[in-house]
Amino acid sequence: MIRLVVILLSVWGCGIPRQAVTPKGSIGTVPLSGTYPTDLVLHYKLYKAGVTDTVNNALADALRGPFDFSSYGIEVALSKAGSANVELQGKSVLVIVPVQVQVIKKTFLTDFKAKGIMEMSFVSDIEIDSVWNLKTKTRLSDHRWKEKPVLSLAGFSIPIETISDAIVTRSKPAIEKSIDESVRESFQLRTKMRETMALFATPFTIDTPMQAWIHIKPERFQLNKITNGRQYATGKIGMSATSTFSTSQLAVPPAKSGLPKVTWTDKMGDTSVFRLLADIRSDHVTKSLQTALIGQTFASDGKSITIQQVEVGFLPGSVTISVQTTGSFKGTILISGTPQTGNNSGEITFPVRDIQVKTKNLLHKAAAWLGEGKIRSELEKKMRFSLRDVLTGAQQEVNAQLQEMKKKYDLDITVGLGSAQVESLELREGRLLALLQCRFYLGIGIRDFRSFGKF
Repeated sequence: MIRLVVILLSVWGCGIPRQAVTPKGSIGTVPLSGTYPTDLVLHYKLYKAGVTDTVNNALADALRGPFDFSSYGIEVALSKAGSANVELQGKSVLVIVPVQVQVIKKTFLTDFKAKGIMEMSFVSDIEIDSVWNLKTKTRLSDHRWKEKPVLSLAGFSIPIETISDAIVTRSKPAIEKSIDESVRESFQLRTKMRETMALFATPFTIDTPMQAWIHIKPERFQLNKITNGRQYATGKIGMSATSTFSTSQLAVPPAKSGLPKVTWTDKMGDTSVFRLLADIRSDHVTKSLQTALIGQTFASDGKSITIQQVEVGFLPGSVTISVQTTGSFKGTILISGTPQTGNNSGEITFPVRDIQVKTKNLLHKAAAWLGEGKIRSELEKKMRFSLRDVLTGAQQEVNAQLQEMKKKYDLDITVGLGSAQVESLELREGRLLALLQCRFYLGIGIRDFRSFGKF
């Protein structure tokens, strides 16, 4: 799951605008409290062909024996008569395996052989406790002859019911153990979770126009019961976490012993909700605006200005963008304004509230051609941020990276980016805090447990 999160954050970060969006005070419905919930829901498809292969390999070894039937005056060899049928439902795995039974009776003259097929059904109950210990309990639930072995000799016939009981009694423990071990080997949860939590422990960088760091702290996990299907079984894994984002390098938090608690639940949503606290410093925004604006020429009514330098200042309740220009006006333009974003909006706009010009250390109201009309409109366009636009490009980047992961891990991964909105904005001295929310779908198809173990 961590690799999926890294992909999402990387493409999201690429979309962080180079234009500044700067509020006066705090705007939005979600308070900037310092703790920001993130809820990830991973929908998985467990292709039963992969599960069946794992179980078949374990059963082939278990049925080799040796099994001692000398007290019956016969030898019995067991092997799979075909592929096991594996069904997954709830917290249980049902394994139905056809077992070929070869009975050999040795005489002085020759060896007489008879073959039959017994169908054995096993149920493996799976339990994962709160600290990620995986426990399995496999039991034989049923057995029946599909083809009884027939062998009659003068003075000797196969006591089929007695042999049937003996086969079950002597092979059952080995088969039950092999199924238990194959499940535990396939799902080395505790080991895998330690590896995953180690990845979460350290803040990591994401590729943005402004260098940024993210730290995700998982708080708890949830599992729901498996639903069986014809080709695959489905289920969901939920992770509740808190996330912190900063354009200043985050300190490495002290390591914690133990793993987050995990519980089973029948109630879990379908949508992942990621909240990202963007802690953006004014000097970083200045650099981004310089890239976007320096060298740009704005013209109106036969007059034009070319931007030579830009500097952004953040203070509680106010923001000032200082722009040095040449052309029809040579000097400094001071731009101030108030951001606007509606509830559940995916866009922040920054209507210019006031434009003043500075000449010889004196402030003047900007001339109409500069403070109104096309030039003002063009400046506002440069300071417009649409999360929807970011998601459109991000989806394409996500799809490209997922194709690479499919080649590497043989996993079918789906990420569908949905809606995005700004929940809260807060302006502080030298910093802009923005709480962003992105809703998306996470899906993974697991065909081979060996690939899953590398992921």
